[in-house]
Amino acid sequence: NKQQLDKEELYEVKMREKRKSDAPQDNNNNDDNNNWYEEDLRKRKINGDTLSEEEVYALKLFDRLRRKGGKLKQDEQEDLNHLARERQEELNDEAELAELLGQQERGETVDEDRLYHLELLLRKRRGEELDEDEKNDLQILEGARLEEQADIEELNDLLTRQEDDEEIDENRLLELELFERKRLGEELSEEELRDLEFFERKREDAKLDLQEYHDC
Repeated sequence: NKQQLDKEELYEVKMREKRKSDAPQDNNNNDDNNNWYEEDLRKRKINGDTLSEEEVYALKLFDRLRRKGGKLKQDEQEDLNHLARERQEELNDEAELAELLGQQERGETVDEDRLYHLELLLRKRRGEELDEDEKNDLQILEGARLEEQADIEELNDLLTRQEDDEEIDENRLLELELFERKRLGEELSEEELRDLEFFERKREDAKLDLQEYHDC
């Protein structure tokens, strides 16, 4: 009916707005790479799992895809790609959390901040209400995670350019390599630890300067 149509149209607008902050995506409308996501959704529905509003929308898109012989509108396909990426990220996070908890049980050293971050994400995705401190913690951890991912991308880019004999910022390369080795739990020499401490102070000072600028 008209009311249901309006609701679906509004939801599609909402999805398009959400995609604006998403990573650049492939414009190929082939859905082969999303078959796993359809199977995941249908299995969870059969098992009686509660699907989110977005996941119900994704199932409707898959149903529409099958009825129309394998074609969706570009916006619809982009919605599906976006939701599939979100689900893949969720599964990756769950696998990482399980791995960290296993390491913790075996008495191994784990990244406590990452463990806490994943636990908060899982609780939020399950619909649990976080208290104000936990919400603030999650926001800080999400920001740190984005910074870490940006560091890894920049590090890979610098290493590729170095292999191609291009001129690069050697100090920046050293900084990114030290942060990545620390993240991986590698042992650093005393000199490397001093360098790392210098780069950490440098980043902290930059954040404080930025905060003071915004507070003015």
